[in-house]
Amino acid sequence: MTNLDERIALKGPKDELKELADTFDAMLDRLERAVTAQSRFVANVSHELRTPLAIQRAAIQIGLADLTPERIDRFRAELLEANRRTERLIDGLLVLAHSEHGLDEVEPVRFDRVVAEIVAGFVIVTV
Repeated sequence: MTNLDERIALKGPKDELKELADTFDAMLDRLERAVTAQSRFVANVSHELRTPLAIQRAAIQIGLADLTPERIDRFRAELLEANRRTERLIDGLLVLAHSEHGLDEVEPVRFDRVVAEIVAGFVIVTV
């Protein structure tokens, strides 16, 4: 669908036909928001799945150039962490896919802890 932004926008007296057109326009508003949210979600998931794969690829390409025991251990740890991140993301996607009515529980999230965890996950690779 490429024209979700179009509306009937019926002018005229407040009768059953105007009410039906307004209801249809409101439905199109909700549908357009849902499609936009879905597109944004797919783009975010795509990025989140590509990030660990890029980390793994870089670790493999760079790590194989210099196979000292300490580099092997470091790259093994990096690859395992990237793999865990991918597994958590896929697990979360499976939960969303199986959920028909949204989340059963909602709880506050400490944003500072989430950011700290993400920052701690970045590994500086020296070549």
